[in-house]
Amino acid sequence: MAEFTLFDLEPEPLTFRARNGQVYELLRPSHFGLRSLAQLDRLQQRIAAKQAMLTDVSVESTPRALKLAEIELTKLLDDLIGVVGPDMPDDVCASMTLVEKLRFAGWWTQENSPKSKAPEEAAGTALVTKPIRKKSTRK
Repeated sequence: MAEFTLFDLEPEPLTFRARNGQVYELLRPSHFGLRSLAQLDRLQQRIAAKQAMLTDVSVESTPRALKLAEIELTKLLDDLIGVVGPDMPDDVCASMTLVEKLRFAGWWTQENSPKSKAPEEAAGTALVTKPIRKKSTRK
């Protein structure tokens, strides 16, 4: 007899291994409430906007403005890492470079994005194929 359990809905845990070998469990979006998800989404949008600003070479910026933007981006990434890895000590995050933090954020986002399944694997779907008819151009 087949059995459905709520464990079937929960994806495998995400973990982060620090340089010292310590492993920290990370939260997935399913662990957050609606308000927290909205705040997390806004944080990710701010990170993307700040990163786009820093990488846009067509924008004239002073070295001081670039440094301030980099500091702001680092702070936003620290906030994101703190939200998704609440058990991770601050010194672990502080030891990461900006590029490592960006890669972590990209990896976490990718791991939590909806994965497309093949039609035969998608639960509750059936593959229905119909021939495609071209519209007549006659009037």
